Amino acid sequence: MKKTIVFILIFVFMVSVFTGCSHTHEYKETVIKEPSCGEDGLKEFVCKKCGDGYSEAIPAKGDHEYDENTVKEATCSAEGEKILTCRKCGHTETEVIPVDKNAHVLGSHTYTKAVSVDLPEDEWYYDQYGYLIKTRTLMVAFDCESIIKIPTATEEGEGIKTCELCGETVAVILPPIQ
Repeated sequence: MKKTIVFILIFVFMVSVFTGCSHTHEYKETVIKEPSCGEDGLKEFVCKKCGDGYSEAIPAKGDHEYDENTVKEATCSAEGEKILTCRKCGHTETEVIPVDKNAHVLGSHTYTKAVSVDLPEDEWYYDQYGYLIKTRTLMVAFDCESIIKIPTATEEGEGIKTCELCGETVAVILPPIQ
């Protein structure tokens, strides 16, 4: 029995030694799986003449390098969403942007008020009754619902707006009157 097993092993060895290819291999390379940033790829080489083949790993591209694209901004009452796309491998992820309690949606409001503005000294004048006029009255439109502090020519003012989503009132800065 031992002689039979030894003979079979010698026969298998001799067949494999003497039946090897007698030509130079011409391998065709085929990418089986593209590499990504976190995972190796795979390519296969197959000889065009005899079918002999082997495979090799294609090294991973390294860490993801994301570009951000905000799809929906977060507001005071709703989450937002952004998409991250890796510029090396194209992998995408979606991230939730948490609710931002300060991201109110303030509509356009017009509050019109007559405002007295101090005139520079070189623009003072006398009216028809002989009074020295040092101010000018203007009708000014403010982008707010009501005014807390009226702006002047040199100082900002403060107004109130109401968020269209949550109903919270928000103080807004009013620019100096021009």
